[in-house]
Amino acid sequence: MACSEEDVERADYIAFEGKAVELETPLDGSGATEYKVYTTVVAGSDRTFSIQVDKDATTADAADYTVPSTVTVPGGSNVGTFSVESGATNIGKSIVLKFAPNESTIVGSVMRINVFEECNENLLFLDFLFDDYPEETAYGIFDAEGNWVAGNAAYGEYAGLTQTRERICLPDGSYTLVIYDSYGDGIPGGTFNLRNVSDGSVLASGGGEFGTSTSGEFTLP
Repeated sequence: MACSEEDVERADYIAFEGKAVELETPLDGSGATEYKVYTTVVAGSDRTFSIQVDKDATTADAADYTVPSTVTVPGGSNVGTFSVESGATNIGKSIVLKFAPNESTIVGSVMRINVFEECNENLLFLDFLFDDYPEETAYGIFDAEGNWVAGNAAYGEYAGLTQTRERICLPDGSYTLVIYDSYGDGIPGGTFNLRNVSDGSVLASGGGEFGTSTSGEFTLP
């Protein structure tokens, strides 16, 4: 029997807050982050949904992370929260969560939690939108004395990607961001954007044709 428009409008749906999120942890301990789930229907009483770890997609060590088995959406609300904790052995790895099948609720897609080392200085995001040859792109960040402090080890790291985000942690100081292209035509049709996560300020940006390299200076904080 076909569903009516009214049935579709009343269908309940639950989803994680995003498909890819972050969890920071210190090198000498563990860190925890709270995440949200959202439903399309507001019920009059509490509702509990089961959360599962997708073990096939998870790369983190199960012995060093803690994930609750359920999340509760309070009555009168469409938002629930839960916390995930991880130790330092999982830095650079990920925990993939999914909802258990539910007869009365349509469940959303998985959420990947990427575990990073805690940044107690200036956290920056460098976002790339690549051209047709992402393997030609690399970057480096240099301090005021010209010392390399962050960046790619070699060309080819971005092969097969259309876009990516680099997570960079730096102390206060003056720096220069250099974007390299091995072919010598820049990033035609592509862009890069470096921003300070704490205030959203753009520190350097550009793209298009720029030859073998282009650079921009910035100061932190």
